[in-house]
Parts: sequence; C-alpha cells; structure tokens
Amino acid sequence: MRQAISGAGPTIFKGHTGEVTCVAVSPDGRRLASSSKDGSVIICDTKTGKQLLQYTKHKQEVNTLAWSPDGTLIASGANTIHVWDASNGDVFVNYKGHQGKVITIAWFDDGMRIVSSSIVKDTTNWEYEYANKYYSHNTKTQIWNVSNVSVALEIPGYA
Repeated sequence: MRQAISGAGPTIFKGHTGEVTCVAVSPDGRRLASSSKDGSVIICDTKTGKQLLQYTKHKQEVNTLAWSPDGTLIASGANTIHVWDASNGDVFVNYKGHQGKVITIAWFDDGMRIVSSSIVKDTTNWEYEYANKYYSHNTKTQIWNVSNVSVALEIPGYA
C-alpha cells in the first residue's frame, strides 16, 4: 500500500508484508485502512494510493478494524483492541478481556462505544470514553447504562 500503480485497471495498494485481513473505507471516503497478519494497519489516500500512516503498535496479527463514525479514530483488534487517532497513530486506550483473537469490531453511532467479538464466541461491549468493559459472557451480550449502572439491553447468545 505504499504506492498506487495506476493504469487502465483498478488502483493497487501495496505495503503490507503479510496477508491482508481486513479493509475499511473512512466515513468520508477519502482514506482506506487495511490490517494485516504482519501486525500493522496502513492508512492510504483513496485517490492517490499514497500511504498516510502505518500503525505498528499491535504485537500480533491484526484481524479486524473499524473507523469511528466521525472518521477521527480507528479501533483495531488483535488479541487486544487498540483505539487510536487515525491522523497520527496516538493510542487513546487498549482494551483487554477477550479470551481469544478479536475477529470483529463495530462502533455504535454515538462514537463512544464499540462492540467486539472473538474466536471463543464471546461478545463484549466497550464504552470508549471511560474504557469500561460492560459485560462479556459466552452466552449473552449486555449493554449497560453507565449513568445508573443498569442493564439497558440484553441479547441472548449461543451456548
């Protein structure tokens, strides 16, 4: 993903040394982020293919990533989840708690919470601002209301 090779066909992004595991386009469509088994996330300009940032703070392969709704942050998942600034790579918070590799991450529309899942069938809801783990369990997911410490929603899962 370091440079784009332009021609009659599509733009080809290069830069990872390992297999690419996930790609996501920023909400404004101007940047492409990709994660890789080489442990990095690379952000490129979608028009030029130019590499804008390479994030290398994960110690394992990065399996998934997601842009925040406003496009300023990325949540990326390996064995831990990092939430970091998409413009400079500064880490805001690391979440630890899954028993296996993180395989999916999604942001809530409010931009303050993410939900993630791992290969051991647990789903965890995280509140970004306070880095509080709401709940993790193999058979259900709960989203907590922080203001009065009550369960706002419970979703049955798989045993």
